[in-house]
Formats: sequence, C-alpha cells, structure tokens
Amino acid sequence: MTGLKGEMSGLKGEMDVLKQDMTKLKEENTTLHSQVVLLQQAMVEERSTRQTVVEELRQEVRRRTASSDRLQGDGEEVASLKADTCDKCDAISTYDVITPTTEEAGLAGGDVREAAPQWAPAIYLLDHELLKMVLSKMDCWEMIRARRVCRRWRSAVDDIVDDCRRELTDQKTRGGEVSTPATSLELVLKAQDQPKLTELRAPTAETDTDLRLVADTCHALEKANLRGFKLRVSALRRLARANASSLRELTLQAGISDWQLEALLEPLKALERLDVSPPVDSSGKWLRLLPKSLRRLDITGSGMTEAPLNVPRWPTSALDVSIQQGTDTLLDQVAVLATRTVTGLAIWGWQ
Repeated sequence: MTGLKGEMSGLKGEMDVLKQDMTKLKEENTTLHSQVVLLQQAMVEERSTRQTVVEELRQEVRRRTASSDRLQGDGEEVASLKADTCDKCDAISTYDVITPTTEEAGLAGGDVREAAPQWAPAIYLLDHELLKMVLSKMDCWEMIRARRVCRRWRSAVDDIVDDCRRELTDQKTRGGEVSTPATSLELVLKAQDQPKLTELRAPTAETDTDLRLVADTCHALEKANLRGFKLRVSALRRLARANASSLRELTLQAGISDWQLEALLEPLKALERLDVSPPVDSSGKWLRLLPKSLRRLDITGSGMTEAPLNVPRWPTSALDVSIQQGTDTLLDQVAVLATRTVTGLAIWGWQ
C-alpha cells in the first residue's frame, strides 16, 4: 500500500506538471491566435494601402500629364524609353515634382527644374525601390507616362525598363530566343529591339495591352493578331499606315467598333486574310473598304466572343468567305461583295 501511495503521489505530481504545461500551451495558443489576427489585419491594411497608393499614383499621372498630351505624341512617349536617358548621377530630391508650367517648358524643349510639391500624397514618401514596385504594378502605358511627372519618377521607370531588358537578355543567354512576350513592357522592348518584326501578338500574361505602345515601332508587320489589345482609332490608323504595304494577315478581337474597323482597313492595300467579328449594330460600311488583294474573309458573327471554328480552306486566286453565327442583317451587308469574284461562301450556325 505504501508503494502504491507513493506511485499515486508521483502520478499526481506529473498531472500537476501536465496541467501547468496545458495552461501554458493554452496561453501560448491564445497569444499565437492574437498574433495571427493582428497579422491578418496588417495584411489587409497593407493591401488596402498598396491599392490606395497605386490608384493615387494613377490619378496623379493622369492629372500631371493631361495638360501636356497635346505637346507630345503617343509615339514619342514610348520612343523616349530608348532615346531619352536621364543622368542618374544627378542628385534627385524626394520632392522632385515639376509644376504644370515647368512641365510644359520641359516638354517644349526647356530645362526641367526641381520644384516644391503642390501636394503631399503618400507616394512621395516612398523610397526608390518601393516607388519602382508601385510603378511596376501600373498599366504599362500609364507607367511610361509617369516619366513626365518628375526626374525621380523618370529614374524609377527607367530602372524598371533596364531590369526588364536585363531579364530578357538573361533568358536568351540561358535558353535561346524568347518567343512570345509575357508582359506589355517585354512587348515594347521587343518591338524596339526588332525594327523588322513581322508578327504582332498580345502578351501572354496580360490583357488589354494598349496598342499605342507599339503602333509607332512596328513597320514591317506581315501578321497582326490584335486580340488582347486595347484599341484606339489613332493607334489603329498609325499601325495600318506604317504597315500598309507589308501586312498580309489581320485578326481582330470581338467588340471592335465600326469606326475602329474603318480606320484600320482604309490604308491597307496588301491585306490577304482578315478575321473579324463586327459589332452587333455594324453598318457594314467596312465591307466596302476591303482591299482588292483580300483572298480570305472570316466573319465570326456580330459581337461573337468565343473562338472561331478552324475550318480547312483551299487556296484561291479570288475571295473566299466564311461566316459563323451570322444574322440576316449581316447577310444583307455581305451582299455588297457581289461586285467581286467570290469563289467560296461557307455559312455555319445561322442565327
């Protein structure tokens, strides 16, 4: 009995120790849970702050560059990435912000001077690396426009461009030629580095790439797939004029408007293949602008968003027309092609 009592006493002592350990674990668990909650709150606040800063930056870029849009063309904006360099040895103030008057003078050819800020948003408190991170999250076109705001922002954007160019060079060194650009900035650099680029496609990792980024640097295109690009009439017109004699194949995204379509087709005189999805309310005027060189016309329905069928075709010396998901209105409009020699007409999924 005495031995049993001793064992019971020992077990009781161990139980007391276990209870103390359990109490400590509960306290630690409570503390850990509190820390996790605080961390989650901090992450939410950080994400919210980042979104606020990026949006603030976008608004500031739009505001600061709006007054100078008439002084500098779209092409000059992108070309300056390659031709215009700022002296990074200069002392650049944290508040190196130019006023509208100074900005206009700089764009007109005068010196860009440092000036005291007229506002104090959070973005001007960021160091160089954080500023680069914020700028790199912006739309590529807006990021390039941000170079106008001040020398500090221009330096940050130039560093982003240099980093991207260095990464592309490293990729080529490791595994050969980089085929399709993944980002808008990579596409810009590819177009600048390859002035004889023959095929244009949107970046694989992004949507709504602004066509203005490459409209003035592509002059020898033979194929252009504009799906995934953000289209503007001015950019379409410049792209078409620059490649009027070389462009043979053109693929357009669903939702393109009549006036965009007309601006693009009018200068093209050597086009042989066109894949288009006209707007639902199309007037059909674009059909009268089709060049005589056209040999294949694929219409994927009015406003159709899904990928067209891949239908085998035969080479022809005249015009071959294919229509998917067409309407009676579209058929009436296509009748204008009766004045041309049409050797094939295929219709699928009539609505």
